Amino acid sequence: MLRIPRLPHIAGRAVDFVRYAETHRGDFSLKTADDYVVPEAQRVNAQKKRRQLVLLEESVHAIKAAFNERFMDLRDTKKSMLETLSKEHARLNEIETKLGLPLTSAPPAELTKEEEPERRYVASDADVRAYEEKKSASKSGGGFGGFGGGGGAGTNPEAAPAAAAAPVVETEGSALLQARK
Repeated sequence: MLRIPRLPHIAGRAVDFVRYAETHRGDFSLKTADDYVVPEAQRVNAQKKRRQLVLLEESVHAIKAAFNERFMDLRDTKKSMLETLSKEHARLNEIETKLGLPLTSAPPAELTKEEEPERRYVASDADVRAYEEKKSASKSGGGFGGFGGGGGAGTNPEAAPAAAAAPVVETEGSALLQARK
């Protein structure tokens, strides 16, 4: 049993504090108690979780937008620095030609593709040619992703009748339908 110390100058005040605490401590029921009920403000339901998800999505969007804005600002700064650099290099070449010195080569003064996301869907002639070459190379492989004629009918004689009897499905863009038109 716990005893309250009997010091003359503390005893009276301490006893009063302990009695006050015992009478005013409130209801501290444990969550493991049988009669515990979760308060309404602390209950979790689908509506609260949806609201939380929406707030998180808004936060992610705001962070991404801030990053994109900083990225574009840095890109604009780099553009202006590259323009200044090219002007300074042109001036340096003028001075070198007047002095009769060999010209120095300029550092690259262009932005990379990753630095210009607004030009992502702009295709150059070289890109179109490369795509057409890749497309023609895949057609010469026999179709079906370069795996041959689709089923190996030429290599297995028993599979040939099954391949010939398979129904042909014509879609709007299929080569078979295009040939018939």
